[in-house]
Amino acid sequence: MASNPQIRPATPTAAVKSDDIGELFGGARQWSSEQWIASDDRVRGGKSQSYVRISNSADTATFYGNLDITALGGAGFASQRTTSAAGGPWDLSATSGLYLGVDDIDDRIYTLVVKDTILPKRPDGREQSTLSYEFSFSIRGQSTKASRMPGPLQNQSPSDLVGRPFVLALPDRGPEGDISTLPVTLFIPWANFRPYYRGKKKPDAGSLDTSKVQRLSIMCRSMFGLQHGDFSIAVKFLSTLTITDQTFDSQTVFYQLSNIDCGGNVENFYVLYTSVSHDAPGTPQSRADTDDKAEWDFIEDMKELLIEEEATASSGKVEVGALN
Repeated sequence: MASNPQIRPATPTAAVKSDDIGELFGGARQWSSEQWIASDDRVRGGKSQSYVRISNSADTATFYGNLDITALGGAGFASQRTTSAAGGPWDLSATSGLYLGVDDIDDRIYTLVVKDTILPKRPDGREQSTLSYEFSFSIRGQSTKASRMPGPLQNQSPSDLVGRPFVLALPDRGPEGDISTLPVTLFIPWANFRPYYRGKKKPDAGSLDTSKVQRLSIMCRSMFGLQHGDFSIAVKFLSTLTITDQTFDSQTVFYQLSNIDCGGNVENFYVLYTSVSHDAPGTPQSRADTDDKAEWDFIEDMKELLIEEEATASSGKVEVGALN
């Protein structure tokens, strides 16, 4: 049976003008383990652990570990953050947002965290809490390495795309069974990084000051018990992108992510639904196999978790929101 044309995600040079890319990690600025350090819930009595593994060629960083939610009553987080060796602070005010190349990823929800303020450490050596600006995303499917994306955005100019997160991709009509090994390329506008304080939304806080970015982090958190266990995300590059009318190749295809609004204190996140179906176009599928059904079930699961979280909070147990 003939397969659907695969979507081959764009590389920085294939679809984006290189002058508009500001490399932070990856590419010419090779990954280094000295630039990242664990920041896990163990500082609050948890048991989660995170690590970073750099490929032999230093062109990929794999962030992985285990998210444990038993020690903190359903809460937990594991993350890797930048160190002073990474080169910050950064003045990124002239850019449009972050540009992330993901080579391989599981179905977990991941959070990019940006801080513009770091306070002096406490007398006991622990860091003081400050506002974080966060964007959470999930690429849900069997693998990013053989994915068929949902329908692309139509007739979009670069100016239309600056204010929304999207995925870049180029159509690949190669031989049947061809599997892309290029990264899924995600753009996140600065405006989509929302303020949080110790895991809780702070909608009245000011916007991120991109002229003095102090720290970047990649986090996997429990999302109020939604996820736990092993996680892994392989990142090819983490850069900035400045969007102009000449930034993108004329053949670039844009895919918008679905915004999942969980309400309450639970962090919103964006989802790109993928599938690896090799059925011929037009082959009937059951409703259970459709992306719409998957999204509906996912939202219903989140609503149930919110009800459970509210019941837990009213019973006087540990407030997990302060620990997430």
